Amino acid sequence: MKKYPAIKFILITVVSGICGAVLSFLLSFQQAALISAIQSLSRLLGSALPALHLSVCLFLSGMSVFFTSKLRRQIARSNPQNQEELFEQIESNDHCTEILTINTLSVILNFFFLGVSFVYKNPRHILISAAAALLFLTLNTWVEVSHVNMVKRMNPRFEKVDPLSLRFSSQWESKCDEAQKLGMYRAAFRSFRISQLGFLGAFAVCAFTELFYPLGLMPFLLITVFWGLHSLSFLFACKKEKV
Repeated sequence: MKKYPAIKFILITVVSGICGAVLSFLLSFQQAALISAIQSLSRLLGSALPALHLSVCLFLSGMSVFFTSKLRRQIARSNPQNQEELFEQIESNDHCTEILTINTLSVILNFFFLGVSFVYKNPRHILISAAAALLFLTLNTWVEVSHVNMVKRMNPRFEKVDPLSLRFSSQWESKCDEAQKLGMYRAAFRSFRISQLGFLGAFAVCAFTELFYPLGLMPFLLITVFWGLHSLSFLFACKKEKV
């Protein structure tokens, strides 16, 4: 199959088309029930929005703050005798990455809940979501700055990097060695590929939902704009690296 990519592409297209046709045929008999379920979920989300925002983001932000504080104390208690071993242990495990993953998820969900609050146009819910987002995003920023400062403590090469600077990314990249840059570029390319699939999946979900529940033009317009910006920025960055 690897020697014949055209056959593989045709098979995937045919199978996808058959699955889509079968699913559409089955859902056509349950259209009213599906619309009713979507409307019920929408009303439930609107009524429970403040509680969901506070509970979910408090849990995620609390976890990232707790584990970051634990790491900070661990580094602060280091001494010249165990410092090198401790720093190598921290750099070799994935604990920091896991904390930053939780922190990033908290940031994304904060903006999600804040945006949803505007959809339902409830002034009280908007005020609660705005205040909660401001609080949690402040904690998320503290976590990210703390991790940069911990790296600066463990690796003096990054000592002059300012985590609150608008040029933070370029400053950080300029201080990385070739192996670290290669890892960053590989991670960026994987992220690009996943994002492309994500945009395609978002388009498919919106197109499918539009058949049963009116979404309007805005979701498709936003996907197109962000997809285009994401793809063009990646291509221009690749072109710049070749120059």
